[in-house]
Amino acid sequence: MAISIRDNFSPATQVSQTPMVRNDVGHPGFTITVDGKIMHAYEGQSILSAAIDNGINDIPNLCNDEKLEPTSACRMCLVHI
Repeated sequence: MAISIRDNFSPATQVSQTPMVRNDVGHPGFTITVDGKIMHAYEGQSILSAAIDNGINDIPNLCNDEKLEPTSACRMCLVHI
């Protein structure tokens, strides 16, 4: 699985004509590309969460259960960046 990240931020010296995309709690957004599919993600969001929010549900994972604390032990959901 290949992932590339491109932010929507303009350098501080430039004034953007379009407002920055933000999620409902105000975090700035950016786009990532997973296996050729462009997806929207937000600051602080994991790649796994962004993929699931964008309809990519085939990244294997065991510890991403909302009822459990994250353990980061199985290493199933590792991706190549």
